[in-house]
This record gives sequence, C-alpha cells and structure tokens, in this order.
Amino acid sequence: MKIHNPSHQSGVTMIEILVAIVVFAIGLAGTSMMVLNNVRTTASASTRTEAVILADQLVESMRGNMVAYEAGAFAVTPVATTSNCTGTTCDAATIASYDATAWTTRIANLLPAGQAFICVDSSPDDGTPTALACDGAGTNVIKIFWNNSRFTKERQEGTTDWRRLVVPVVP
Repeated sequence: MKIHNPSHQSGVTMIEILVAIVVFAIGLAGTSMMVLNNVRTTASASTRTEAVILADQLVESMRGNMVAYEAGAFAVTPVATTSNCTGTTCDAATIASYDATAWTTRIANLLPAGQAFICVDSSPDDGTPTALACDGAGTNVIKIFWNNSRFTKERQEGTTDWRRLVVPVVP
C-alpha cells in the first residue's frame, strides 16, 4: 500500500488560480450590472414620483379655485402673469392662469425636458409633447411629459425616450 506524503504537495496550480479569478470576475461583473440597472430604475421611478407630486399640486390648485375650474380657465395655454394678486384685485381666471404658469415652470425645472399641458380630452392616454391629441371633449386632464433617455439601458445620442403621465382631473 502506498502512503501519500503531504510534504510532496506543491500547492495550488496556476490554472486553478486563473479559473478562480475568472469565476470571481464574472460574479463581480454580474453584480455591478445588477447595481447599475437598479440605479437606472430607481432614478426613473424617482422622476415619475416627482411628476405625480407635481400633478397633485395642480389638482389641489384646481380644487382651491373651483370657479376658474368650472369655467375652464385651467384648460388653456398658460401665459405669464404677475403674482400681485392681493385682496380682490384678481379674478379667479387670473389666479388660475398664474397657478398654471407657475406649475408648468416647475415641471420644466424639475423634470428632464419636462413639459406639461392641461386640456380636455375624451381619450386621455395618448399624445406626445408635440401632438397632444386633446380633442376638446370629455374631462379635464393633465398630461406631463419628460425625457427618460438618460435612464434607459440602450441610450443612443440624439434619441428621446418620452414618458407620459396622464391624470384625469375630477376635483
């Protein structure tokens, strides 16, 4: 019977070390891709959450100014107005225009390439920032668009991945 002598073992071979390094590198690459995907998804979700919060702010402004809402003053293209409304110097439509203008400015500042529109539409879940598809029938809707391409995995220079949030307004 032959007895194995441990003093003759020379250690780990170079091939075993290389295989271990390759397996470790593949695992590390997979983990880093998973983390990168998680960061993209979290950033995209954060932007969508910001859009929802901004839409809720405008809905609350509409609820606070029901006279202007019922007159359709919010469903027009906002124009720059002053905020010098004190006491009875401003009517409901002027306040609505100011609120809508300030709100669209916040959208532009807080969302990437953010654009927002308030319109009347019977099929609200359609349209793009350049073609809103608001047909003038149905209910008031808020349409918010933003560019999501910086969070997209297959990002290409010059392309735009528009995301849309549509909120039907029923105050």
